[in-house]
Amino acid sequence: MSYNAQPQMGVAAAPSKKAEFTHGLFDCFGDFGTCLMACFCPCVVYGQNQQRAENKDGSCMDCCIYYCAAEFGFHSCIGCYGRGKIKERTNVVNDSSMGDCFTHLCCAPCALTQEKRELDVALGAR
Repeated sequence: MSYNAQPQMGVAAAPSKKAEFTHGLFDCFGDFGTCLMACFCPCVVYGQNQQRAENKDGSCMDCCIYYCAAEFGFHSCIGCYGRGKIKERTNVVNDSSMGDCFTHLCCAPCALTQEKRELDVALGAR
């Protein structure tokens, strides 16, 4: 008989962090509808992603912010911020903000689609 066992406290464990996204960056054609929307109207996809990531009532403000930033070439900065929020919400390790900015700078539609698909996995598809 072992007397070394310690009683367990009733503290809930923090959710474990995943090392990476469930879907790859260039797996955006797996959700072709979102991919098309992200190509032709990325501000809508960004707004919807932020609505789900931050549990907001609407997406209009985020959509407008992304649109205005894109008009002046700053969509990657806004995308980087949003990607960080999504990584936080879905428990993906948030290790590189520069990598997030670079991802949105080089291929914003793929990044937005990947983020939407990650939210679908983590929060359930809508």
